[in-house]
Amino acid sequence: MIAVTEPSWRKGLRTLVVLKLTELGPMTNRELANACQVAETAIAPRLTELATLGEARDTGRRKSSLSGKGRKQVVWEAIST
Repeated sequence: MIAVTEPSWRKGLRTLVVLKLTELGPMTNRELANACQVAETAIAPRLTELATLGEARDTGRRKSSLSGKGRKQVVWEAIST
């Protein structure tokens, strides 16, 4: 559940994330952070919130990181309403 008294920037960032996913298509956290010009650590919690709200979802696809090492990254997409 999302807090009623959340900071306005949080809602704004969620809106921006959905906009970028809609305009540019499915992306990873890192790709979204670059597209939104914010820190990757600010994107991950917004995607969890958007998934809870039914506005974004995990596509089930995974991408390798830029280095090709480590865990594969989740690819997210906007849910059309």
